[in-house]
Amino acid sequence: MIAVGSPSFVAGAAFGRLIGTSIGYARAAGLSRRHWRGHDLARVVVDASATWCLVRGQWLRFDHHAVTGYQMTADQSCILTFATTDPLRLHGPSAWCHAVLFAYLRGRAAWQMAPYLQPVARAVPLTAAVTR
Repeated sequence: MIAVGSPSFVAGAAFGRLIGTSIGYARAAGLSRRHWRGHDLARVVVDASATWCLVRGQWLRFDHHAVTGYQMTADQSCILTFATTDPLRLHGPSAWCHAVLFAYLRGRAAWQMAPYLQPVARAVPLTAAVTR
């Protein structure tokens, strides 16, 4: 940008360019973040081979063997990633329950050692005693 004129005009042009650039950077950062589509309440059922979600009266099946990644987040969410479809995000206070069931059904031998269960393990230590 080249501005020619009085000092106040040049300062105004430089200031305007600075504002325009910062707006552009903020817009680009917003577009680069992951956006979740389809925010719906759903009933979730987990069986030995799939996670079923009842969304708008239709059952959707997400096969466990097709999951390529699983992540627990701090905001009570679990994210299942797939090779051929968009990720699935389950959010709510029972998301940790899905993580435990998923780990158990995927690998019964060492399900407690699943890396995505570490937030659950930190929240509830294995040495916790149950009293009656």
